[in-house]
Amino acid sequence: RRVFVRVNSLRDAPQFGFHDLDTCGVLQEHIAGVCIPKAELGDFEATVQATHPDLNYYAFIETARGVQDADAIAGSGHFKGIFFGSNDLGSDLRLPSSDWLDSIAREGTVFLPPRMALQHSMSRVILAARAHKLPVFDGVYNDFNDAQGFHRDCVFGRALGFDGKTLIHPSQIAACNAVYDPSEAEIAWAKKVISAMAVSEGGAIVCDGKMIEDMHAAQARAILARHAAVTNRKAESEGPSTADIEAAAAKVRRQAEMERTGEYGEAVRNTQDTSPTLGDFERVAKGGSREPSK
Repeated sequence: RRVFVRVNSLRDAPQFGFHDLDTCGVLQEHIAGVCIPKAELGDFEATVQATHPDLNYYAFIETARGVQDADAIAGSGHFKGIFFGSNDLGSDLRLPSSDWLDSIAREGTVFLPPRMALQHSMSRVILAARAHKLPVFDGVYNDFNDAQGFHRDCVFGRALGFDGKTLIHPSQIAACNAVYDPSEAEIAWAKKVISAMAVSEGGAIVCDGKMIEDMHAAQARAILARHAAVTNRKAESEGPSTADIEAAAAKVRRQAEMERTGEYGEAVRNTQDTSPTLGDFERVAKGGSREPSK
């Protein structure tokens, strides 16, 4: 199975983030996508592109600046999709804790719509993704023991327009799929619309007492395509073994140690290897230019 990997922040913790990227590069055949946390405008050009440009990258938009930059990030052409990071964004916006919000809800004196403070940011991220034809995924729901709350969160996210949701526990998978996969009612509607439009002479027609047109036919085709993808979903090949991961991590650690002691530069000179060193990566992450390897 190919996996998505969320690396450490390339801006806040480059010493870990670039090690993560190198590991993903070593295990590239098993990596479906690399998720860049706290993505902001210019991050990709300054960091990721200088290391492993052949990987598939996804942007986590989860800072105030990231939300402001959402359209430019989605339109940059560097990312295959967008993830909304609700936890980090809530922290960056200085929102009250979920415990405090829950206590207010239990009192029943004030009605607070679900994720009220995040709705504007969520919609901005969705609009940016849709404008540039990218898939977009909702953030996590932390309390994996709260099935009712998780279901409500999924329904709210799908109603806003998200394509799916990031999860933190295997117990959430089935419940999430139940909300985001097309329902039987949606599938029946889609088939009826496709059939009605197929025998029409074009333009707007009436189906079940409602006006439909080409836009609804496109919507119906998308529902049936999504249903087919879900139905035909099959497990991919097995992912990297624990030994593979440990070997890749050891290789990255060894490179870092060689860089620290100067052995790496000597090895590069001996092999005439001009690939960027870990030091190059860290200099770029800090806003500097990459110095040529000697």
